[in-house]
Amino acid sequence: MFAGDIDSSLRAAKSLSSEFRLTYPSTRATTLMHMILGEVRLARAKLEREPIGAPPEALAVQRVDVAESLAMGLSGADALRSMVFTQQWALHSLKVGDPARCARALASLSILSSLQNAPSRSYKYLDAAQTWSQRDGDPANTSYVISGRALASFYLENNWQDARDHFRDALDHWKQGGRGYSHGIGVIYIFRSYAASYQGDMRELVDGVPKLLEEATRSGNRVLEASLRAGFAHRHLITDDAERGEDDLLRFLEGWPDRHFLWQHWLAVLRGAEIQLYLGRPETALALIDENRRRLRNSMLTQLHFVKCEFMHIQARCYLALARANESHRASALKRVEGFAKSLAKSNLDLAKAWSHLLNASVANLRNQVARARTSLQRALALFEKSGSHLYANATLRRIGELTDGNGGDRAQAKADIWMARQGIRVPGRILDMVTPGF
Repeated sequence: MFAGDIDSSLRAAKSLSSEFRLTYPSTRATTLMHMILGEVRLARAKLEREPIGAPPEALAVQRVDVAESLAMGLSGADALRSMVFTQQWALHSLKVGDPARCARALASLSILSSLQNAPSRSYKYLDAAQTWSQRDGDPANTSYVISGRALASFYLENNWQDARDHFRDALDHWKQGGRGYSHGIGVIYIFRSYAASYQGDMRELVDGVPKLLEEATRSGNRVLEASLRAGFAHRHLITDDAERGEDDLLRFLEGWPDRHFLWQHWLAVLRGAEIQLYLGRPETALALIDENRRRLRNSMLTQLHFVKCEFMHIQARCYLALARANESHRASALKRVEGFAKSLAKSNLDLAKAWSHLLNASVANLRNQVARARTSLQRALALFEKSGSHLYANATLRRIGELTDGNGGDRAQAKADIWMARQGIRVPGRILDMVTPGF
């Protein structure tokens, strides 16, 4: 899997599953079914019982370790199938009763529960993982628990700074445990960069991602390399080099198997559409989305709440840009945007609610409803500031300034412009049109 040979990896996973009596979900439908059954079994399991005193059978331990290998191997590309193996990893770990294995499995299960937007399950698994980790005492295994806390901050709370702090703590514990570079550490670095991206730390993306890409290439980890190329292609827009962003996506597509639509393919669609918005090509961005829409839905990645929200948001931005550029499409495009805004408003995530307010503001502005647009922008700004989403907060502040007369409007625009200049954003207007189209 790490070498990018997806088909061979899946064949090996199927063979190992059969040998060690693990469930291998061959289709997306059976994957969802086994995820539900796994949650039922875990709901009945005692997550924090005392360790078993007698040494476990060798085969039982091997089954746990194989399940761990399959869960971790698939996590970088196929989150849903990884969830099924993570559930089995946790259930078999609890039967064996080894603290280290239980801590790692339950912490990993909490991460995937956060991806599913299941806070009660995520925190329950984290608390149990913490108990097992304390019994084990190995700082490297504690790093799994801290990573779980980081991903809960990321996916459930949209608290980017808290997530980055937890990721830094997890790396420190990993090093204290005497461990070297691994795929799991690479994933921590990637998600720390994702948090920086949502926080709006543009300099971290420009300076830090190339180093991670170099390490992934040097270690031969093509999963991480593909995730970095696809997931951070938009970093080149900061320096107004959209061509390099498109080149990163092209290199990803040339070097990554296309038979299966995986996490990295979704990232390539998202970043590719953003690059096209930056270049003022909403029709091209929408064509890219439509070209991949069926494959994305068939992959069931939109079953993951955060992905579902991102997908609605990027579509809405494309339709807003189209409505602004082409008056003949405005009425139908704005109607679509209102539908996305309504759906995002139902989310429990602050980021999704903020996006909803921002979309409503853009729709109101394009309909010349300035007061209504300002009100929605103020609501969006409050939520962006709450989560520390500085790029969106300053973009929103800039739009408020544009719609506000007098010194107050000038001050708001100047404050946003200063922030963007400090982040090294070379062409602020294009970034604004990418994240807040419709003005």
